[in-house]
Amino acid sequence: MSKPFRNATIPVTPFKISHTQQEIDNLRTLLRLSPLGPTTYENSPSRPTNFGISMSQMTSLRSEWLEYDWFATEKELNERYPQYIAKVEDVCPKSSTSRTMDIHFIGLPGFLYSSPPPTDIDFDFDAVARVMHNFMLGLGYQSGYATQGTVLFRSSMRVYYSCLMNLVFNFMMLKLDTPALVSTPLQNETDKAFVDRYIKFQKTGMGYALEHGTRPSTIGFTVAASPLSLAAWIGEKITDSFSPPIPTPTLLQWLTLFYLTSSFPTSIYLYRHLPSMGDYTTAPSPSEAADFGKPLKGLRVGQGKKIGYSTFPLEIFPVPKVWAEKTGDLVFYRLNEKG
Repeated sequence: MSKPFRNATIPVTPFKISHTQQEIDNLRTLLRLSPLGPTTYENSPSRPTNFGISMSQMTSLRSEWLEYDWFATEKELNERYPQYIAKVEDVCPKSSTSRTMDIHFIGLPGFLYSSPPPTDIDFDFDAVARVMHNFMLGLGYQSGYATQGTVLFRSSMRVYYSCLMNLVFNFMMLKLDTPALVSTPLQNETDKAFVDRYIKFQKTGMGYALEHGTRPSTIGFTVAASPLSLAAWIGEKITDSFSPPIPTPTLLQWLTLFYLTSSFPTSIYLYRHLPSMGDYTTAPSPSEAADFGKPLKGLRVGQGKKIGYSTFPLEIFPVPKVWAEKTGDLVFYRLNEKG
């Protein structure tokens, strides 16, 4: 047992990222041989609006990816971030099936070096929350812990579940006609601009989410088949979502990690469960909060749970403070200038 986790009750072992030259050679071969396709009005400089990633962006990205020094990045990541793998036992309450999952300390199930979701059960929000809660308890945090993304102090799995949805989807499916929100008017022009951006995103940028949620198997095969497919599908969202723009080496680092770990098909499973989410502003009843056998719908943190929000200019939907206050005991709120 490594010293940083001397109170752990689950196996924890040091981990280092390690890929072979053959893997990188294969990646570069596919980059060279995969065609970009023809120039079209939609991907050309003459287009009047954003129809997705452009031909010039893809051409530049492929050229820089072919020259990208992955092993320098791998060395830097291993030196900068101490990493571990924990083995977490999980029992599905519906089927009583037991399994052990590897949880890489940077990443949820299905992402990077953590175990992918199992193929014999429908792994959903409840399952992720259950595994991550057991992970935190297994590390020794029996009296409570905090999560980053939403700052949330808690001592029950239900609050981890609520945090998880906000962390991963950032209110992407928030219902703007919810009575609790309609009855709470926005207080300033910044908040109104947030909502306008979200409405525009729903009209022009939701295609990827609908595909993930309705045909995840199809898009999984499509994107996993080529690094260029991955660059187009993920690169579009990354290049559109940061202020100031994300540096190209950072984008290439993320794309390479996704490609080398085959993470795209195993990381989109939660989109299928978004339609089942309910009112994000409704607190659970005492009986709902106490019954772990029932699925919990919506971002319902519950009374007495501390929560904080840090939002950024180009998020899909930075949550206005007056609405954030309805999801729990808000103790911190900040609108950052960039990100």
